[in-house]
Amino acid sequence: MAVSLSRRILNARSLSLYVLSGTVIVTTVLVASAWLGLKLWEVGVFVLLAWCPCVLYLMSKLHRLYGWGMAFLFLLLITQTAHLIEHTAQVIELHILGLKGAQASGIIGQLNTEWVHLIWNSWVLVFCFFLVYWFRKNYWLWGLAIFAVYHEAEHLYIISVYLRTGIAGTPGFLGKGGLFWGGTPWIRPDVHFAYAVIEEALLLAIFISELRKASIKAAPASGSRLALAS
Repeated sequence: MAVSLSRRILNARSLSLYVLSGTVIVTTVLVASAWLGLKLWEVGVFVLLAWCPCVLYLMSKLHRLYGWGMAFLFLLLITQTAHLIEHTAQVIELHILGLKGAQASGIIGQLNTEWVHLIWNSWVLVFCFFLVYWFRKNYWLWGLAIFAVYHEAEHLYIISVYLRTGIAGTPGFLGKGGLFWGGTPWIRPDVHFAYAVIEEALLLAIFISELRKASIKAAPASGSRLALAS
């Protein structure tokens, strides 16, 4: 289970613990540097770069323990978490800080474009069907794949409107004033924040369920090795 995984990867003598601790320290320093004049998007980019070695190292550990499937699933989970943080930042800017328009574009505002949104959701969709190779019996994964198809269709519709009119930020399918029944009472950033939460929750369910299966499979093998050694 997740507890046994954390013990194997992050025990007191593990290099993983030092890598993770170092990354957290660097992240804290970078966030604090915002008070020294760095722009928010610059801090965001540096934090992402700081976490890359840690993510790659943990992927290598997962690969050695459970194979490539778990390593790539972890990568999708982590990148989706970063995407959710961006959506969360935008919702905070809109509803707590009271920012409007381009000022409420998340942490790295340069990425808040229709093309980036489309490319990101295409990444999630392709990765879902890529993961089916390893986890085809995981119903949570099929749920994520179906939702990702819908999400991709919405962004294809949004980009088609953008190409025809040059207007960015249109409501899509379910944003207020959207294509389906006039949308919901919620504006597009709120709807897509909810989408990001749903995808994150599904990915967590996939990761935890597959981790449980992998741990159960690994337990008898570990027991047999101990028996042979005794």
